Amino acid sequence: MKRIIVLTLALVLMASFVACNEGGEVTTEAPETTAAPTVTEAPTEDTTAAETEPAFAGYTVTVTDKDGNPIAGVQVQMCDSKGCRLPKATGADGTVKFDFETSDFHVLIAAPVDGYAVDTTEEYWFENGGKELTIVLEKN
Repeated sequence: MKRIIVLTLALVLMASFVACNEGGEVTTEAPETTAAPTVTEAPTEDTTAAETEPAFAGYTVTVTDKDGNPIAGVQVQMCDSKGCRLPKATGADGTVKFDFETSDFHVLIAAPVDGYAVDTTEEYWFENGGKELTIVLEKN
């Protein structure tokens, strides 16, 4: 009984191959076509740089003293209606960047800075939908 089932399956498989391949010939060549291949033009502008390097869409906060000198190490925190994000420290140039989606953010100084008067509850706002903010701190 097993031999009959195996032979029946073998015949069904062979019939399937024959039906799919028009006579059972095995070929690795593509069928001939009479239509000419279509040609598409290459884009005229170079989009490679834009695709590999996304533009920075976040926010930049700069902290300086009243003379415009950058203040490094200031803990800056971005806040919106959902709460405040983890603070980040300003670099040697006094700036810190946050890469968040567009929102109604305000900025807090998260911790006091040695030598400067800082009110950690004061809110600093980006003006007119801008994404850059400069905070000026006074020395003690």
